[in-house]
Amino acid sequence: DECCNDVSYGPTCYNPNEYQCIANELQQDVICPVGYSSCGTSCYNPTAYCCIDGELSDSACPEDTGMMPTDMTEEMPIDETEEMPTDGADCMRCAGECYDPQVHDCTINQNGEEVQCPVGYQSCSDACYDATSEYC
Repeated sequence: DECCNDVSYGPTCYNPNEYQCIANELQQDVICPVGYSSCGTSCYNPTAYCCIDGELSDSACPEDTGMMPTDMTEEMPIDETEEMPTDGADCMRCAGECYDPQVHDCTINQNGEEVQCPVGYQSCSDACYDATSEYC
C-alpha cells in the first residue's frame, strides 16, 4: 500500500492498483480511483465532468477539457448518462456533504460518526484504511 495526506481524511493508506493520490486545483492531495481526477475534495470521471473554479460541471465544460484522450488518436466522448451528486436535496449525503457512492462509502467510525472513505475502505477516527490489510 501507499499512503497520502488526503485533504479530507488526513494520513490515509490505499491500494495503488485501485486508487491514486492526486493534487486538486489548490494543490491539496485527494485519494481518488485510478483514472479519476479531483475537484475540491471530490473525485470525478474526467470523461464526463470537468472542474471549473473548484466546482464540478457537466454542462459548462470548455471543449478542450470535456474529454480525456484514451490514446494519441482517439478521444472518449462525454457520458451524459452518468450522474454525479450535487448540492441539491436529492444528493447522497455523508457527514452533511454530498458524495458519489460509486467513489466513496459512507462509513461509521468507532465514535459513531459518519466518515466518507473510498469504496471498500473502513474508517478509524477521521482516517480511512483498507480493512483487508490494516486495522484500526
